[in-house]
Amino acid sequence: MSDEVLIVGLGEIGASFGLALAQFGLEVTRVGHDPDKRLARAAKKMGAVDRLESNPARAVASAGLVILSAPPDEARIYLERMFPRMQPGTLVVDTSPARQEATAWALEHLPESCAYVGAMPVVNHHGLQESPTVPLTPSADLFRGGLLALAIPSQTPERAVNMAINLARVLGAEPYFIEPGEADAVLAAVEGLPVLAGVALMRLAAASRGWRDIQRMAGLPFAATTALVTRQDPGALGASLSMNRERLLAGLEDLIRELNALRDLLAQEDEELLLDLLRETAAARTTWLQRREQGEWTPQGADTKSIPVGTLLDNLLGIDPKRRRMKK
Repeated sequence: MSDEVLIVGLGEIGASFGLALAQFGLEVTRVGHDPDKRLARAAKKMGAVDRLESNPARAVASAGLVILSAPPDEARIYLERMFPRMQPGTLVVDTSPARQEATAWALEHLPESCAYVGAMPVVNHHGLQESPTVPLTPSADLFRGGLLALAIPSQTPERAVNMAINLARVLGAEPYFIEPGEADAVLAAVEGLPVLAGVALMRLAAASRGWRDIQRMAGLPFAATTALVTRQDPGALGASLSMNRERLLAGLEDLIRELNALRDLLAQEDEELLLDLLRETAAARTTWLQRREQGEWTPQGADTKSIPVGTLLDNLLGIDPKRRRMKK
């Protein structure tokens, strides 16, 4: 098994994975690819990869671990090209959204000797303080203290599961296991619905007769609520939303009911009830942020703190320890 890691997609997630691998001190070669040449050069300059590769299908032949961080419509194209050239034992860690559909497709086409895991990295509490209007800056510590939610198919070999868990350790994140369908439901609630709410508000304002004045007077609340609409390329965003259509439709129904309830509450002109609702909502959000900061969750992942670095590398890339000793 090769000591190479192939990172496809060098945005905030892919570049942060590469930086974390370097910071952890693992003796691996990080090969990177991104169709955006500007992003690729920036990742190389910041030290997220050791070298760039223009053809990931060629590079995958010598990689023991593939980290795929691409929009869902592009991820499938990459995998179609890479699957035929993967060496036995290669693990693909796919961070694209819409886990259930992506996982079903990947397992249907994946070479029998390889493994596929869905991974959804969740930033630490510091990342929540960043501006929603711009992408996060890649960092080796971006997910330190956060989560690496892992959607692992039931037939995944134990060795591949250990590789995914150890990748979480490299990131400084807690491994968190979740079913692909449950992951899609969560992503619909925390990513898809906020985007669609911003889309609705932006369209409502732009079509309003008062749009001329709104443009001049809109401040931080409006900018923050509508910011997610432009954080991703429209094509990638549309693909993500379409692939999670069923969960988003259900979520939109719930959101509409909540908005109707708020409308009815305002119509009652009961200021005390409105005040109670706002207090309860603010308290719930404050509690959530405190728990994120303090990491007050029920431990779910395997304990990897006692694993020596050498063993971690062996498990991460599936390297035969005997062969490593021979190389020395």
